[in-house]
Amino acid sequence: MIISIADYLKENVGDALTEALAFVARSKPADPIEELGHYLLKFAANKEETIEILREDARADEEISRVHENALAEEKTNDGDTKVQENDIVERLRSTDDVLSILPEVLAHVREISGASSAYVGRRESGGEGEESDFIKYIAAAPGDENVLERYLRPSEGVTFEAWKRRETEEKEEEETNDDADAAVEKTKERSPVHVPNVLRDDRIQFFGEIPTFGSYLAMPCEYKSCCNRESLEKLLAAASSDTKTDEEEGESKDTGAEGKSDENASSSLEFAASTFVSRDVDLVLCLDTLANNVPGGFDSGVVDKVRSLSKEIAAAFERSDLRALRSDADIIAAEENARKSIEVVTASAEDGLDESVAKAEEASAEDEEGKRLAVALVRLERASRVVDAARKEIVALCSRRVAPDTVVVDTLLAFLHAFGVDASAVSDLNKLSWSKLSSRIASDAAPTVESFDVGSVSDASMKSLRERLADSDASAVHERSAAAGVLAKWLRAVVEARDAQDAKKAATAAAAAAAEEEKEAASKEEAEDA
Repeated sequence: MIISIADYLKENVGDALTEALAFVARSKPADPIEELGHYLLKFAANKEETIEILREDARADEEISRVHENALAEEKTNDGDTKVQENDIVERLRSTDDVLSILPEVLAHVREISGASSAYVGRRESGGEGEESDFIKYIAAAPGDENVLERYLRPSEGVTFEAWKRRETEEKEEEETNDDADAAVEKTKERSPVHVPNVLRDDRIQFFGEIPTFGSYLAMPCEYKSCCNRESLEKLLAAASSDTKTDEEEGESKDTGAEGKSDENASSSLEFAASTFVSRDVDLVLCLDTLANNVPGGFDSGVVDKVRSLSKEIAAAFERSDLRALRSDADIIAAEENARKSIEVVTASAEDGLDESVAKAEEASAEDEEGKRLAVALVRLERASRVVDAARKEIVALCSRRVAPDTVVVDTLLAFLHAFGVDASAVSDLNKLSWSKLSSRIASDAAPTVESFDVGSVSDASMKSLRERLADSDASAVHERSAAAGVLAKWLRAVVEARDAQDAKKAATAAAAAAAEEEKEAASKEEAEDA
């Protein structure tokens, strides 16, 4: 394309000349030609600078656009990763039968998606008669939040109990205003959480730390049906016993059809037992706070919905875990019953030669009645300790049960701890005896140290508690309920017998020493009088 000279000049130098000539006309310099040249040079420099600025702006816009695109892509990736992680957490909750083992990881995820600084789960416990005796025990926490574990919260402390009060109010209002029962049930499934955007503005907030700080708090209640109780366990054991009898009756038959029928009966009995389990409501609460962030503001509705959804999954996982624990308890009891004969054999073996050992002990202390009694008692205690050591596996298995055994068995185990100087308060939640604390204390501390037990090291207060518990205990009833506990009951009676003998020996020795001292003083006095 051919451009005319006039168009070329207009397009390339027209603006510059126009501005330059206008400037010369306004300023009327002494040397207009020189001033015109200076202006054109300055114009050219300014134009180049303007172009460079525009180029920089373009490059900056391009960089901003690229960063924005990368941020969107990263956000999309993170959202995808979070979704994958959330799906993985939910899948693990739905497949586990031991929820407490994975709960710290689940709570770490909850903490991450919510922006909370702490995440933990509490369980509502009944401490006796009346609601005021209830309390919350914190049973699981995200890594780093373990300081809340083994803490307790009473109804008069904090705001968490409000979650259950709101639920009860909602259910009552729904029953009064809605004739449709199904709709009422559906509505009560959605629990109202306690949400405090700024904890410093609520005087009821209970701070586990000593110094109140800024932050928000969310308590999401949830519940599940637990079959983990003594009534359900007895039903399961009865069904298993019925199946065993059926197998024994039909076991002699080699007919395949008979075997198939036996399996069918077994499955049917267990399914019937499961369908008739006694279920009780267990209240849980999933708690989040941002206190460590020291920033108030609350949780947005999207976070609250996610937390509600995960709390339901956690509750369902607890329900499955309790069922698994119930079946495990039944297996432990069955195994203990199978081991009962072996325990009796060990007991009989420990008693072999006992009369001979007792006779030797009596002979060694023939002239000392209290010494003889102590020697015999120590022999009996040593034999009883052997039996406890041989039955340690069964004792540990008894203590691994989730459902607390009968009162006579629990009392025996508590008396066993008294022998080691452990008071009931050390294995209690507030004023309520804790089976989990009691059993774990025996399995980890007491049972392994029986052989090195020193009867003289037991305090008078512990011996008093021990004697009181044994006075109300029926050894045969304990053995009938649990062979492992029966072994401990015999050992405890041997401990009391040895301690009584030891105390009697000390008293006799002290009395003899006092009599000798009196005799010596009397002799000295008599000699003085003769002199």
